[in-house]
Amino acid sequence: EYTTAILGNGNNTHVMPIEVSIPKGYDFFDSTAKAKHVSQSVKELPDSPLKEAVSDLAARTYQAVYTQDWARMDILENDQGSLFVIDINVFPGLRRSADHPSFFPFCAEKNLGLTYDQTIIALVYEATNRLGMNPTAKMVDMLPPHYSEGRL
Repeated sequence: EYTTAILGNGNNTHVMPIEVSIPKGYDFFDSTAKAKHVSQSVKELPDSPLKEAVSDLAARTYQAVYTQDWARMDILENDQGSLFVIDINVFPGLRRSADHPSFFPFCAEKNLGLTYDQTIIALVYEATNRLGMNPTAKMVDMLPPHYSEGRL
């Protein structure tokens, strides 16, 4: 299973997939498994045709449902290698609590190296850009220089 966070609007987006694996001793990834093993259960996808395919499907889905600023979706791969979007969260969680952390910040960390605080700033940055407002210099300075690179 893959979960993919997206930040941005139109063709100016960051697509951030990660792989989610079910921890040993669990039949599925329930809230207990997530709370106890989330950091060990997520990993960055290396650059590969699979990462490109997951990212492409996520980006096309994001645009097809006219999502703005941010979203997260779950994608499954079947035994034949076909990918399917099974869920899209247009207002995904941002919790960083140890008992039930959210995947969106993990995606931003694994793909862009963003801290939790930078992830929140990036969300505000994207919304202000979409609304035609100028992000403050302080907001821009809080994001790493590479944030504006590597978009679709």
